[in-house]
Amino acid sequence: MLKFKDYLLEGGPTTVISVDFTKADLKKPDTRLEANRNLAAVLAQDFVNPYAGWVKSGKVLRNYGLELPRAIFPDLKSGSEVFVVRPFGGAFGATLDGTVTSPNSDDNTEMYFYFTYKIDKHGFYQCTGLIAMEGEVGEIAGGEEEENKIERGDLDPRQRQ
Repeated sequence: MLKFKDYLLEGGPTTVISVDFTKADLKKPDTRLEANRNLAAVLAQDFVNPYAGWVKSGKVLRNYGLELPRAIFPDLKSGSEVFVVRPFGGAFGATLDGTVTSPNSDDNTEMYFYFTYKIDKHGFYQCTGLIAMEGEVGEIAGGEEEENKIERGDLDPRQRQ
C-alpha cells in the first residue's frame, strides 16, 4: 500500500479547488430565500414551548452570521416578535474602486427576524420565522396565513381534551 505522499507523486499534478466562504450576503434575495427555507424546514415540527423554536432558529441563523438576542415571550398562548438582526462582523477594507469601509461604518440596511408562535389545541406550539429586509416587514406582519389543519394520530392521554 502506498503512502499518501507517494500516491500524489506517482499520480502527477492533482487539481485542488479552494472555496473561500467567509460571509453570507443576506442582502441578496436568493440568500435570504435559502435562509428562510432552512428556517421553515427546522420549524416544521411541534414544540413544547416557543423557546425551543427560538433556539432552533438561532442555530440556523448562525450559519449565516446572525446572532439572535435572548427573548422573553410574555404571552404564552400566541405572539409575534420582530427583532433587528445584524451580521456578525462587518466587511471592512478597501475595494478595487478605492472605496474604503471601516468596521464602524453602518451601511443603513437593516434585516429583521420575524418570529411567530401559537399554541394549538393539542398543547404544542407552532412556530414560524423568517428573515426580511426593511421594506418587507410590513407586508409580512400584515398578511395572516390560513391555519394549517394537521391530522393527528393517536395522542397521549394527557393531550386529549
